[in-house]
Amino acid sequence: MLRSLVGSEMCIRDSPIIRSDLVDTELSTYDAVLVLTEEREGIAGLCSDSRSMVTMLLVRDEQQRYLMEEKIQTLPVMIAEILDPRTAQLLELASADDSMVSNEFVSMALGQMAMERDIRILVEDLFCPEGNEMHIKGVHLFAQAGESLSFWEVMNRARQRVEIALGFALAVTNSDKMRDGVAEGELILNPANKSQKITWMPNDRIVVLSED
Repeated sequence: MLRSLVGSEMCIRDSPIIRSDLVDTELSTYDAVLVLTEEREGIAGLCSDSRSMVTMLLVRDEQQRYLMEEKIQTLPVMIAEILDPRTAQLLELASADDSMVSNEFVSMALGQMAMERDIRILVEDLFCPEGNEMHIKGVHLFAQAGESLSFWEVMNRARQRVEIALGFALAVTNSDKMRDGVAEGELILNPANKSQKITWMPNDRIVVLSED
């Protein structure tokens, strides 16, 4: 398991299917949990997925307890990687927010490249270590504090920096957690209304696709 520690990553060698080991990772300090499934040679994907299901159930149970004890205000996002598509039907038991079937993901990428050869350059750039990555950057790179811009305008400014704006997260500035009709404190990707003007504040963040 990996845990964030002051902006860095630290590896913890424990069992993800033992409750006490999961509790030791301080689950209450995370905004999101990503459960990855180990692909083992000679082991069916469904069997590997079952271990991940146990992890997800334990994590959600602990998070529900933290919620009742008011250690957290909302349930963190939980995303799971699975190997067998049949497991997707069981993810509702663990209240997972989203899932990704890694084998299908690779198959779809290969299918896209087979149908349209030009897309290969894009796929290779996204998945190679030296290519573009998703980054969360301060809004000061795209807007002045107090400036009112639509997301279209933010995307245009990101383009001038050779970046692609994907979404944003507004800092919480008032008790109702709303600003210009947009929720604060939440990550919003591909906003539905890109024309809506938003007054950007210093601690807001923009999600971009860029080299650094």
